[in-house]
Amino acid sequence: MRERIREQHRDLNETTSIVVHFRVKLENCKIITQIPTETWLTLLSALGGVFNMFLGVGLFSALEFLCLIFIKLPLAMRSYRKIGK
Repeated sequence: MRERIREQHRDLNETTSIVVHFRVKLENCKIITQIPTETWLTLLSALGGVFNMFLGVGLFSALEFLCLIFIKLPLAMRSYRKIGK
């Protein structure tokens, strides 16, 4: 064992280097593996939920805005022109 350790560190400078060896028994240890479950779709949906909550902008608000610009505003302008004549 000592010969193997010495072979691994034979190129080190003894005056400027320190080598520390640890031996740990892993008999009664639990190995915890974390697998990330976040995908791009779940990330986008989570961010969308946060933005909707804080900004108050949702799908229906965007649809109402488009309806206002493309339907109600032109109708109001036409009726205003008819009244003005």
